[in-house]
Amino acid sequence: MNSLRESLSMTLRYPLLAVAMALAPAAASQDDTASMLPFAPDREYTVEELQEGMPRIGEVPGVKLEWVARRMTNNGLPMQIQQFESRRDLDEIVSAYKRRFRRLGVLAPHSDVRGGFAELYGGLGPYFVRLQVGERDGFTTGYLSVIAQPKTVASDRSTELPLPDSVEIKSRMGYDDAGIPAETLMGQSEHLPGILVDDFRRNLESEGWKREGIGAGGREGPAMRTRANLRYSRDGQRLQILIAHQRDRREQSVVVVHGGNGHEAGKADCRIVATETPSPGRIDHDRVRHR
Repeated sequence: MNSLRESLSMTLRYPLLAVAMALAPAAASQDDTASMLPFAPDREYTVEELQEGMPRIGEVPGVKLEWVARRMTNNGLPMQIQQFESRRDLDEIVSAYKRRFRRLGVLAPHSDVRGGFAELYGGLGPYFVRLQVGERDGFTTGYLSVIAQPKTVASDRSTELPLPDSVEIKSRMGYDDAGIPAETLMGQSEHLPGILVDDFRRNLESEGWKREGIGAGGREGPAMRTRANLRYSRDGQRLQILIAHQRDRREQSVVVVHGGNGHEAGKADCRIVATETPSPGRIDHDRVRHR
């Protein structure tokens, strides 16, 4: 994986970035005949019915899908992510999925192909469907995501974690696969990493969280630290906080917070998948693959 600063900086290049923890994969075997929640522009949806009504996009020849997350939310919008690695050419996979999208009724599927990277996306009922693929080392790898359309449910970035007042949350991902609740927060702050380390420590320790460790780069002292990796735990919950300095920007620091129950939360540093919806972007193949 790239350095902490490079990893965190990459995730803020796009306006609607999300960070998803890669949970234990399960092979997907789907068809394209499954029912989907009907779309009604003036209807009020619930998160539960949108999650249950997700369309099954399915596999095409040469592609074996694995689950990244079945039940998750992106700023309150229900979402699913699957990933794959294939020996088929990128163009063949894109063409096969373009036919699949049309057969499913995806509204005006749009494709972009450039420099060994391609994406295909469009609306399907109350959902937005997106395929992103790239070529590397003789393989075509990528992921397939489905997310509820904006305004189908209210946006929600709230968290019960005691964050410092200076941290502004830009994105919140919630997970509930296998009954294990977790969340990942992406934020920014005008404070330097060293100051944020002290702010997090005060807030968390005041609510019973115990620090497991901290890693910092640069010279010692609050104003000189360039990055930090903190771990806290409380009553079976684990929390990881990644902080990196951004040079020449008003927002001095990028902040990623991942928390959940059990041992899964501790895997956030090696099991993060970068996704971004719906603006075009590039796949970081090292982060897409399961470790």
